[in-house]
Amino acid sequence: MPFDLSTTWPWSAPGTEFVVAWLILSSIFVGLGVLVAMIMGDVLDGPVRGAHGAVSAMDQALTSVGVATAHDTLLVGRFPRGDEVFVVAFLQSRRHLEAALWAAAVTDGWLRPGSDGGMSILDDVEPNDPILEQVKAVLQDPAAGATMQRRLRAAALRLAPSLQTRAERMGLARGGERRSVLILLALVGAGVGLGVGLLRSVGIETLYWLYYGVALHVVVTLLLVMPLTARHRQAKAYLRWLDETLGAMRADVQAGAPACDSDVVLVAAVDGFSGLGSQGPRLGVRSLGS
Repeated sequence: MPFDLSTTWPWSAPGTEFVVAWLILSSIFVGLGVLVAMIMGDVLDGPVRGAHGAVSAMDQALTSVGVATAHDTLLVGRFPRGDEVFVVAFLQSRRHLEAALWAAAVTDGWLRPGSDGGMSILDDVEPNDPILEQVKAVLQDPAAGATMQRRLRAAALRLAPSLQTRAERMGLARGGERRSVLILLALVGAGVGLGVGLLRSVGIETLYWLYYGVALHVVVTLLLVMPLTARHRQAKAYLRWLDETLGAMRADVQAGAPACDSDVVLVAAVDGFSGLGSQGPRLGVRSLGS
């Protein structure tokens, strides 16, 4: 006797029961699609390349003991230098980038907290970094937002494309083409879920809920996969190492102990505003409502 799929569960279940069972099954397919995309992303990520080509074993050995190499990338064992800290913050999140830019602006001397809790921008003090020059221009522009918080957000959004490009060149972020492939791969799960549902002949009302469910799965898949596909596995490993290594520096900054400006900015980049601790009042974080 030939196998009849329509007589098996859940295809033989009543309409409502079938829809519930299908939502569970198709969610599993979506999860598998996301998992496959993540695995393929790690498989397809080749060796990290810097400005001069592939990173060699010698470079990795040197950076593991803190010796800088000529390659324009961030490897485990080397702290970010200069404006590389903004790339680190960008890889964390937009909010972390805002915290790093704010800390850098205050420690740079041209953004100063006032006694009334407000902030003032000193026109006669020039930023010592091209990125901070852009930040100062946005913070001075009333059209960028009515409050400092909104202007800071506008500055972070304006810098995001250039930081994304730099992170891609450093081998720390995936480009749009690679991300599109992974996102489409993950969306196959939603397509398979739709196919599973259409294997059964259903009424118009049930079919409507199937399409509605697939639309929901597509949205959920995109929300899950887009941030997960943004960073290269090298970036994930580097950020994990950096977070684990900042113990003493983080404790000093949070306790308000004397710390160099670059340490404060780095902690802000890795931990965000919440990681500044006792340094927060000195940096005027309250004026941002943080």
